[in-house]
Amino acid sequence: MHDTVGWRRLATAAIRRSWRKPLGVAALFAIVFVSLLPAKPVEANTPVQPGQKCLMGANCPAGKCLMYTTSPAIPSATHGTYCAASNNDGCGMPGQPYGKPRMTPIWVGGKKHYCESNLTGFVPAKANGTFCSTGNMCASDNCGRTLGTERACAPAGFACVTPNGVGFNLNETRSITVNNTTGLYRCDASAVVPVSSAGSECQNASQCAGANPQCSTPTKTDGVAIFTGALGARRCHSTSTCPWTNGAVANMQKKIDLGGTEYRCVSQGGQRWLRQKGAGQVCTSNSECSSYNCTFTNTSQVDRKCSATGPGAPSIGAA
Repeated sequence: MHDTVGWRRLATAAIRRSWRKPLGVAALFAIVFVSLLPAKPVEANTPVQPGQKCLMGANCPAGKCLMYTTSPAIPSATHGTYCAASNNDGCGMPGQPYGKPRMTPIWVGGKKHYCESNLTGFVPAKANGTFCSTGNMCASDNCGRTLGTERACAPAGFACVTPNGVGFNLNETRSITVNNTTGLYRCDASAVVPVSSAGSECQNASQCAGANPQCSTPTKTDGVAIFTGALGARRCHSTSTCPWTNGAVANMQKKIDLGGTEYRCVSQGGQRWLRQKGAGQVCTSNSECSSYNCTFTNTSQVDRKCSATGPGAPSIGAA
């Protein structure tokens, strides 16, 4: 390292000798030379005040020499370590308030940063979809739920977030790809959990997608399972559909033909399959009739009966 202190002394002496005389070439040279010399660096044992640059804790009254930042968004002239106040173990700062605690946010040039540690200093706030433990770490000020029980920065106003930063709220589902496998995930109160689509096998409703999911066995209105074996497994469905065969559901009022007997999807006793009646059989509602038409055929009738004609409702075919 050049001995800048020695050069400064020689140049200063030359200036003093010419103080009362017209400036000569040597004096002018000395003035210019001194102005170009680098500032004397802070030495290890040089005491500095809080808010000033330091090399180590020994420089500082409180023994705390902490990193301010290395962020490219903050002017590089201010980068480095600064003496911090005695109660601060987070990040140093130039001038007052002599540093900030960990996770404290600041805004510099309109960009949010937060104090990550006394070694890394203030770092840029994180984008949506990246890990967080508090909203102060996030550009959105919102640390939401993501896969499993992990947390990640989420768009403002959303409870959950996908790994690529898309926000969604409680009971909503999103298609997410994990390890090259795409599936449905729901935003729950404490986690983002995998769920199954309508028609998929399930053990309980919490495994099913939708705002008000159901998990039921395809069952007749008398409670008897309409299918057995694999086809009779419990299926995910909604309050407006009935569980049917493997991987399928049926909308309300749709019919199926099961071994020559028709059944209709109704909400009687839950989403069940109601056996259909033919023309002339006594009925109390349209949903009991294959024709979907329960009416009086003449004025002398005491009971309503299924008509031979009517809207019938669409059929989804044979099971």
